[in-house]
Amino acid sequence: GGRVNRFNILKQSKDYDVDGAYCRLWCPELAGVPPPKVHTPWQLSRTEQEQYGVAVLPPGAPAEAAGGKPTYPTPIAIEQSRGDG
Repeated sequence: GGRVNRFNILKQSKDYDVDGAYCRLWCPELAGVPPPKVHTPWQLSRTEQEQYGVAVLPPGAPAEAAGGKPTYPTPIAIEQSRGDG
């Protein structure tokens, strides 16, 4: 037996980096993205991407697809919330 710890990075990010400063420190391409959206940039609409000055693209997308904006990669996989926090 024993305890199984599950670390939910999105929950931790939203709980302990409410204003997104730590996210932006390590991902400067997200400088214009407001909280709480900075924690889930892959969910930004195209309109929001334009508004915040970032292009969210799949890894390996051609640079011209970003239109000169900084890019943030879409996730390779997204872990679904298990509802246990």
